[in-house]
Amino acid sequence: MWPQVFGIPTYIPIYAIGVIAHGLILKFRTRRFGQPGTSAAALGILYFVAMYPGARILSDIIHNRFSFESATTLHYWTCIDCWSLWGGPLVYLAMAFAWVVVAKKNDADARDFSIAALPHAMIIAKLACFANGCCYGLPCTMPWSVTFPEGADAPMGVALHPTQLYEIAVLLLVCYVFGALNRERWRGTWLAWFLAIYGAGRLITEFWRPTEELRGIVGRLSTSQWLCGTASLVAMIWLWARSPRTGPQTECDLDAPDDIDSSES
Repeated sequence: MWPQVFGIPTYIPIYAIGVIAHGLILKFRTRRFGQPGTSAAALGILYFVAMYPGARILSDIIHNRFSFESATTLHYWTCIDCWSLWGGPLVYLAMAFAWVVVAKKNDADARDFSIAALPHAMIIAKLACFANGCCYGLPCTMPWSVTFPEGADAPMGVALHPTQLYEIAVLLLVCYVFGALNRERWRGTWLAWFLAIYGAGRLITEFWRPTEELRGIVGRLSTSQWLCGTASLVAMIWLWARSPRTGPQTECDLDAPDDIDSSES
């Protein structure tokens, strides 16, 4: 919607705010999860690496244009017009999982801590996409359709599905579930909840996106849909198998939220 501000792409400062917010949220939640400040710093660094270098390289790989020769040049990393990012959260999840297993011996609290700030940071990243006009949807005649101005990545003046906002809605649902889950009963399961909810949501929202170049590898689903759909299904099965099915509790036990410090609100 606002592709440039002060002569630079709006995407860049908003994206940077998301990276900073991820680290700050973790910093303020260290006591709740019993983690030291060094854990927040480590995960903050991993998130930055995932969301820029990782997403930059993965985007080129998925679009069959990556070369080691170009990746070793300064121009590859500093050319604003060449920015193409894809799969940053996926890279972060892989690195964070490795960090939990290697550095934290697969500790349940560390698993939850590693994912605690991800949906919040992704919401900011999706706002950056919305401002830039990337990750846009198919043409739409609904009252909530949006049109992008000249200079945006989206086609100018065409009413489109605001798929960026659809994903934000899914991520807000993840944030709500994280806040409502009983920490004792569901300790160590936050990653599974994230994959189950966001994976299913992303599978659905992708149907409103023009991702034909990434479809057809297996069936009519895009690469993102296969990855997210599979992860969501596996996570749902794992959560069902692990769910406490004794006593009068509800299946998800979302009616007993944790006490949250005012510093986390």
